[in-house]
Amino acid sequence: MIRKAEKTRTVPIILLILITSVPLQSQDFLFLGSGARAQGMGGSFVGVSDDVSALYWNPAGLVQLEKSVLSVYSSTFRENKTYNNLMFAYPTKIGAFGIISMGLSPKESKNSDEDRYNSTYLSYGTNIYGGVSAGLTYKTVGYRNFDYISTDKTYDISFFYAPREGKLENYRFGLIFQNITNPNLSTSTSTAKENLGYGYRLGVGYSVPKELIKKIDDRLIISSDLEYNASKNFILHLGSEYSIEGKRHSISFRTGYDGYGLTYGAGFRYKNFSFDFGNSSSLEVLNSHFGLTLQFGLTSKELKDKQKRQIESEMRKKSMDCYKKGEEFLRGEKYEQAIVEFSKAFFYDPHNTTIQTKFDMAEEKLKLQQRERKIEEYMSKGLEYYRAEKYSESFEQFKLVLQYD
Repeated sequence: MIRKAEKTRTVPIILLILITSVPLQSQDFLFLGSGARAQGMGGSFVGVSDDVSALYWNPAGLVQLEKSVLSVYSSTFRENKTYNNLMFAYPTKIGAFGIISMGLSPKESKNSDEDRYNSTYLSYGTNIYGGVSAGLTYKTVGYRNFDYISTDKTYDISFFYAPREGKLENYRFGLIFQNITNPNLSTSTSTAKENLGYGYRLGVGYSVPKELIKKIDDRLIISSDLEYNASKNFILHLGSEYSIEGKRHSISFRTGYDGYGLTYGAGFRYKNFSFDFGNSSSLEVLNSHFGLTLQFGLTSKELKDKQKRQIESEMRKKSMDCYKKGEEFLRGEKYEQAIVEFSKAFFYDPHNTTIQTKFDMAEEKLKLQQRERKIEEYMSKGLEYYRAEKYSESFEQFKLVLQYD
């Protein structure tokens, strides 16, 4: 019985050694995923794609980014390799641009006789109609061992749909076609090139309505992806994330299923800085995941508010310049010019009551000035007619004077 028990314990140990010693195939590299947050959600992210890792999962989702983002992501892989990503995304009025630099290498960098893989993604996402956006990624992929290098290039095309109203407004849908040109790599001069294969993913994300969550500021996301990868396997991914939101910070808890086993993770955000952790329980995929992310710049709303403040500041400056000119004309009894300048000042700053008061004052003084000028004009003509003994005409002019008195 003891020997039988020992044999039983030996089986999982042998399986562990066999699994962890399986060499990485070239075709696996481009399907390892990216981002500790997404990995903690079981790699179910094509229908979510609302952070910088959308560069990998679905570049069409980059349109959801409001700020520029810089992120570093690192994972352990089968105990002896590290998988690192450096990501940057920059949203603009015409769409979002981004780049990823990816590398899979031995933990000990001195081991130059071990396989190294690298890839660079150049991505762009833009809205094409309503809630529909499209993304395109150009990527290079390379292999290196000692002095041997093999490279190729390929493309990804993706789509993202975020309904803006109606029964589906809490849903997000994503679709990506990966490696559409079937890139190839060889691992030595004596071997034929390996086809890296193509794949596609269809994803759905669902944000639970806030009225169904106890705390109105918290957020719950549920997601699901169906993947067809280079190994010609269909894999179902499931994920969820619950975020406790504060004014300047948030704490998130994640769990999922990546097609091989359960995953979990967590994240903490303070202002524009966030740290994320994820773990994959399966030995077939990446194990631990870590990510640091920094957002910078202004959101589109903040940018509009800033531009609005700048315009308002410029308008107030122009208003003050016109107001000062108006006061100079007012002191010089040039009331018509003063009214013109006060009108301009009020146009640039319509809520300034001081300008309105000065404008009214200038109008009153102009009326008095015009009245005095008319009286002088009629008096002068009346006296002129009187001296010429034209008493009837003189009388009419004096009558006009009395109308202003």
